[in-house]
This record gives sequence, structure tokens and C-alpha cells, in this order.
Amino acid sequence: MSVAILQAAAGWERAPANCNLVTWVRNIVSPGFAFDITISCVTGSKGRGIVPKVAASRHIATPPTSLWDLMSRVDLRANWDLSVKQFHRSGRDDDLPNMRLRYRAPLIFGLFWEWEGAYVTYKPPHRTAVQMVNGSRLRPFKRLAGSWILSEESGGTRLELIVQFESRLPIAAKLMSPMIKRILERSLVRLEELASGRSHP
Repeated sequence: MSVAILQAAAGWERAPANCNLVTWVRNIVSPGFAFDITISCVTGSKGRGIVPKVAASRHIATPPTSLWDLMSRVDLRANWDLSVKQFHRSGRDDDLPNMRLRYRAPLIFGLFWEWEGAYVTYKPPHRTAVQMVNGSRLRPFKRLAGSWILSEESGGTRLELIVQFESRLPIAAKLMSPMIKRILERSLVRLEELASGRSHP
């Protein structure tokens, strides 16, 4: 049975009963933002399941616009994001639906897996969300999405990183959540060091 995947930066929800290969379009409204999101719903016959959500946040003493620009630099992504070994972006900024993001991510024992992502939403310098559309054979996830949320705070930025996923091995989901949490927290520290100039590309 596949778990419903509701691609919304506001959070993922329990799948409704009898949902099968249905595409929904919802209007998500949050403070300062309004955007349409296409939501693909694929469930089993009973429509059960909740996709885990892992989040970490940190205050970084850099304004949102400057921090967004730093985080968006393709050449620096692997310097602070511990979930990424290599990152490539193809397509035009004015054609986001067709833009593709390609990631090479660390696994275990020196192995790597690759995946391709597409933007769910893109609202610089405050919010973005990417969902996995393709993954290599070694991918650990059936479903994967990541979000950045940047908010002004005390002259700097409150940055929240969010990962939502469905493991290919359901029994591993509880083990993966704390691992992902640590990766997010360590990535935030590295990003803060990079933004403050304490580390160098």
C-alpha cells in the first residue's frame, strides 16, 4: 500500500478514504504567502498513512535576502548541506515548472544515491519546496520533499529546514527520522558559519 503524499509546505496530512490516483489543486494561504499547489494523491485501498515530517530551525544573523542568495548558490550547496554531495540545476528561472534539480546524496559505506527534484513552490526570499520526481535504484525513499522557510527575526533570519518522506522500508522510518534531524541541525550550523565568514568555500 502506498502512502498518500500531500505536497504542501504547510505540512502533510492524512490521506482521505477512497483516494486513488487523484490530483487535487489546493490554495494554500499562510502569512505573507498565497500559492497554488498541485497535490498528487496515491494511496492503497484503505487510504491510510501519514508521511513523517522532520524539521530543524536556527537563528542566523544574516538578512533573509542575503541568506537566500547564499543558500541558492549551486557551487556552495554541498559546502553546507550535508544531505547533498553534488547539486545541479537546469532550466530557466522564468520556467520553474520545467526546471529540474539533480542531487547526488550520501548513503552509507561510501555509497551514493541520485534523485531528480522539481519545485512545488518557489517564493524568494522566504519559502521554497522541492519534491522528488525520480530516484536511482539505491534510493532510500519512496517519496521525498524538502522545504526552506526564512522569516525575519531580530535583524537576521529564522531559518527552518523541513524534510518529509516515505521510506522504502517502513520499519526503517523511525530510525531515519532522528538521522535526518541531526543532518538538518548540522547543516544549519555549517550554513551559519559560512554566512558569518567563519568557514570558507
